Amino acid sequence: MVGIGASAGGLDASKKLFTAAELYQQMIGQLPAGAVLREDGRLTMNGAAEVITGYRRDELPSVEAWCAALHGRDAETARPRYELGASPAHIAEPIAFAMVRKDGQVRHVNVTMCRLDATHQLWMLLDMTERDRAEAALRRSEDYLRSILTTAVDAIVTIDGRGTIETFNSAAECLFGYTASEVVGRNVRLLMPQPYRDEHDGYLARFAKTGEARIIGIGREVVGLRKDGTTFPLDLAVSQINSSPRFTGILRDLTDRRKLEWRLAEIQTEERRRIAQELHDGIGGHITGVGLLAQTLKTQLTSAQSPLAIKADDLVNSITECQSQLRAVARELMPVEPVPEGLTAALEELATQAETRYGISCRFQCDGPVLLHDPIAAKHVFRIVQEAVHNAARHGKPKQITIGLLPTDRRLQITVTDDGTGLKEGAGTQAGMGLDNMRQRARLLGGDFAIHPKEGGGTVVMCWIPWPSTATIPHADVPTGKR
Repeated sequence: MVGIGASAGGLDASKKLFTAAELYQQMIGQLPAGAVLREDGRLTMNGAAEVITGYRRDELPSVEAWCAALHGRDAETARPRYELGASPAHIAEPIAFAMVRKDGQVRHVNVTMCRLDATHQLWMLLDMTERDRAEAALRRSEDYLRSILTTAVDAIVTIDGRGTIETFNSAAECLFGYTASEVVGRNVRLLMPQPYRDEHDGYLARFAKTGEARIIGIGREVVGLRKDGTTFPLDLAVSQINSSPRFTGILRDLTDRRKLEWRLAEIQTEERRRIAQELHDGIGGHITGVGLLAQTLKTQLTSAQSPLAIKADDLVNSITECQSQLRAVARELMPVEPVPEGLTAALEELATQAETRYGISCRFQCDGPVLLHDPIAAKHVFRIVQEAVHNAARHGKPKQITIGLLPTDRRLQITVTDDGTGLKEGAGTQAGMGLDNMRQRARLLGGDFAIHPKEGGGTVVMCWIPWPSTATIPHADVPTGKR
């Protein structure tokens, strides 16, 4: 009876082991990932493992067959790596293998081994080939982009949707005087003077709220702020990175171009001054002499009661008209006298001429005398105001135009306000060219230009420029200017 009982117990244990093995095999067969059940030296692969290796399960029945087929000449080296420690709970760290599939493809496979019991192990296979290729491609792409960022002549800065700087290349370091470590993680406002600093916050807030992009994809000129506090002109192009709230800015220093433009403006101004002086002093002097002779001739003919006196009178009138036109041409060539108070006087005269020419009210307002010693800056400010007044009168049909000159400690603000219908989009090519000219002149002076509708109707043209180094703002108790 004892023998029979012992035999029955052995059968039950064997049955349990057999049932457990079947459960193991069923379990790994249903796994979506590659799995291999090892029972002593025998291996049983699931379908996913067959796909990874390219072999049927009956073609790799043992560890030896597995290593010989998948590792080839490295089989002896790979064989010990498939052995686990003796602890039943031992789970090994993933091991990276280079396996050769049946079709000859080399696959990168991570194998994680764990012991299930004293006789069974489970190998989990994860094919890493595509991921490794993607990572390698990503690394190549990153290296490529890093090379571009490092060697690019233009400054490249990337920011997130809150304006935080994420990348800052070598050219940007040279341009702004900051190292990348000093600015990465800080807001890009650091690189902007006012009013661009506040405008940038408005752009980001508007884009986050409405998705409206006003500067993305459009190059524009702005002013940058260096670490040492100096400002300089920049050409800025902004693009959005895919559809994410991240942006790339490419910046180019326009300082040298501005110096060249300024030098050309100096040459042009000097040439205009020379021509105006020659017209006024040279040709104008000759015409004045001819006019005196004609006046003398007229007097003599009139005294002699000659019928030619009428012709002489016509001659005198023609010479007088010629003098008037000559003075107008000379004045147009050099509308601002090269004296500190020349700008104020020229703007007062412009207001008077506009009233006469267009038959509307035109006022010049200035709270104090503005002494601008730089004749080139004065000329550009005058041309900006002149173009704005003419545009308003020609296209806006206003009843009144107001020219304002507002000096502050840091900059000179110029405004031209009208109460007309505003500048329409279809006003014509000349109007568009005029706006471009005004904007270009303002930026040549280191400032900026804006045009926007006036509350209640009309248009406001605004320009602000930093004070030239030779400019002064005298404090006067009595305001000057035409009221």
